[in-house]
Amino acid sequence: MALCKRKNTWWTDFSVNGQRFRESLDTSDWREAQAKEKELIAQASQGKLAGRSMQFGRMAFTMAADLYLEEKLPHLASRTVQTEKERLKPLNAHFGAVSLNRISAEAVRGYVSERTAWRIIPTFAWQLSGQLSTRFRVGNQTGVMAQMTAQMNS
Repeated sequence: MALCKRKNTWWTDFSVNGQRFRESLDTSDWREAQAKEKELIAQASQGKLAGRSMQFGRMAFTMAADLYLEEKLPHLASRTVQTEKERLKPLNAHFGAVSLNRISAEAVRGYVSERTAWRIIPTFAWQLSGQLSTRFRVGNQTGVMAQMTAQMNS
């Protein structure tokens, strides 16, 4: 359990049963922040509060990609935003409504080989799989990407 202040808002960072929760408490008052933190911990203990990675992993790929891009927009140059959107088009077309936690190493490998068969430059195909890699890390699916990378390199 930890409270920290970012700008003028208190945030909490705690773990319940090995799952980490980081939430804004939407207050600038220390006492109110402590009370809200206790409420959040109680909700998490009862299973009523889902962690961000759980919610993200259940999203459809297109929704997760849009959310990811939306979160990155303030930190990117306009040309980088355009490049990111272009790189997401074939990924969105291929994975569409599949939830992130259902995308396996086999599916990613199939996507990369399909793009290579279409005579897309292999480097570009790997860059696109890098886009997937970033989303998997955010969606707490790093094991799948590690497995995929190991299988593709062998």
